[in-house]
Amino acid sequence: MRYQTQWVQFLFPSVYCKANSSTIYLTFDDGPHPIATPAALKILQRFNIQATFFFLGKNILQYPDLVRE
Repeated sequence: MRYQTQWVQFLFPSVYCKANSSTIYLTFDDGPHPIATPAALKILQRFNIQATFFFLGKNILQYPDLVRE
């Protein structure tokens, strides 16, 4: 396990999670999606969790209401 974490830390130093950290960052990529995005938003809202969503331009045009949510 230690060998694995060394590689993660080496390859992704800015996203490496330390065991004693109390903060995590949630990201959702390539959305919005008509099923996955509302489901994720519902869970996040229920537990008062913040997250960052990264959308694709073509999906923004297709689902503008989901982007506003």
